[in-house]
This record gives sequence, C-alpha cells and structure tokens, in this order.
Amino acid sequence: KKKLDRVGQNKFRGGAARANVLGLDRPDIQYAMKEACRGMANPSIGGVAKIKRMVRYLIGAPRLIWKYTEERDEEVVWIDALVDSDWAGCHATRRSTSGGILCVAGAGVKSWSSTQGSIALSSGEAEYYAALKGAAEALGLQSLAADLGWQFKVRLWTDSSSCKVVASRRGLGKLRHMEINK
Repeated sequence: KKKLDRVGQNKFRGGAARANVLGLDRPDIQYAMKEACRGMANPSIGGVAKIKRMVRYLIGAPRLIWKYTEERDEEVVWIDALVDSDWAGCHATRRSTSGGILCVAGAGVKSWSSTQGSIALSSGEAEYYAALKGAAEALGLQSLAADLGWQFKVRLWTDSSSCKVVASRRGLGKLRHMEINK
C-alpha cells in the first residue's frame, strides 16, 4: 500500500468526511463510505481509488428520494429491523460487517453498515451479532417513539437460520465459541 503525501492525505480525509455526511441519507453508499473511512488514519492510494469509485457511482445515481405516506392497513404499527452480515469480509482483519435498516410502517427511517467489534468464528455468529445490533437499534427507536407518545411493536428479520436458533435459546447449552463483547 503506497501512502499519500501530506497534501494527498488532506484531500483524502476531506473526501472521506464528505462521503461520511452523504452516507447518513444514502444507504446505498454506506458500505463504501465505511470502507473508505477505515483508511483515515493512514491514507493510501487504494483509499483514494475507493473514494473515486464512490463518486463515479454517485454521478450515475445522483438522487435518492425517500417517499413517506400515511396509508396503513394494520392497526399495529411495526418497526421492522432487517439485518444481514458478511462473514470475515475484511481480508486483513477477518472482521465481519453488519448492515441493516429500520422501517416504520414500511418506510425506511434509519440504516447502517458497520464493522463488527469481535472476530466471528462462523457465519452464524456474524449473523447473530448483526441481529443483536438490529434489535438494539429497533428497541432504541421504540423507546424514542414511546417518549413521543407513539406505540410501536418490533420485528426482527434475518435470513440466517442458525441466528434464529441461537437467538431463541435459553442459555448457551453447548454453544461455546461465542465471543464476549467488551
């Protein structure tokens, strides 16, 4: 990895900071933004290439329009937390990435893409950590809504059967390899 000179580092950090701000409203670039911002401490030419690739994508997809309506068929208003992860997606650190979106009555209100703190030993463990983050985010939104006088119920959606089994257990049983987060 070839490092950038002082001027190049400043330009890279400025571009990464702009991408970070854009990522708040653009879930389609959050993963790319996260990966670009991982190089903030030691900017390299590869990091500049990531920023350029993201800018080229944004030129082709300049707008994202969120449309909210008040039409509902159900009496219950749901917060749906849709989560997923990759397993050991970073080749250097073997860390996984969690991603998800919170939807209220079908409309996306929050999304994220973040590197997991611990190294998952299996894809099921990585999915479990993603589901845990999604549940925490959904419960936080439910608490905020309750403070505002709204009553929402929470549903968690994942595509991992092993995550569903682990999450529905009482106690660890023979599940020994789960990392304890600090």
